[in-house]
Amino acid sequence: RDRSVSRGLGDVYKRQSLLCAIMVIGLTSCTDSYDYDPAAPEDKGAFLIANTTSFMFTPGQAQEFEITVQRRDTVEAGSVTLTSDNSKFNVPSQVSFGANEKTKTVTVTSNLESGSDENVNISIAEGQAYHYGANTITVNVKTPKKYVGTFSSAFAGDSWEQIVYELGNGKYMLPDLYDQGRNITFVIDWNTKKITVAGQAAWTHPDYGVIGVQGSGVYDAKNKVAKMTLTHFVPNVGSFGDFAEDFYFPEDFEPSK
Repeated sequence: RDRSVSRGLGDVYKRQSLLCAIMVIGLTSCTDSYDYDPAAPEDKGAFLIANTTSFMFTPGQAQEFEITVQRRDTVEAGSVTLTSDNSKFNVPSQVSFGANEKTKTVTVTSNLESGSDENVNISIAEGQAYHYGANTITVNVKTPKKYVGTFSSAFAGDSWEQIVYELGNGKYMLPDLYDQGRNITFVIDWNTKKITVAGQAAWTHPDYGVIGVQGSGVYDAKNKVAKMTLTHFVPNVGSFGDFAEDFYFPEDFEPSK
């Protein structure tokens, strides 16, 4: 009886060994005869590169930004077509490349009014885009809101009509406040109503040269007045003293918090 069992087990082992050998041969045969598909041909399109896609242009600042067009195939001269979806932006329609030229940087311009907030989608034309790169870039451009109020200066002993621009995040700019070409900025913390005026060039003295101002204050929400105490100083020398300098926002002013 034991010998019969041993012979039965031996037959099972033989059959299993034969089956394994057949499987190995079959697998080897399939591997040897497998045909790999060739890699897809390289895409020779172009794509866009932009270091910055959000801009705030203050008054007097040129409303322009740059984008870079890069192509994959640089052997021959050629051109890439650009499209855009906002007519307020001047986007070059054709970008020309010389032989062996890989990238070309182009300038996009605009002339937006005060208080604008515009998006523009700039794209590589269909059929020319490299599928694995950025073929469309969205750029946002803002220009600050403009208000006209009144500035009352204890330092100047006078008051006058004054433009103010809202730059965002509680920051405001008073252009040409004390001197042509010199703008004064201040920041209002809308939670505490505190005002900070960082040290900055304000006007030019005939003897001492550039005079700076710095100081602090508080926003009077009821009367819409930025009440500031500013020190007019000669850097590294001394100051002319502290002066109450107030800006009265117009009645229609509503801060963008």
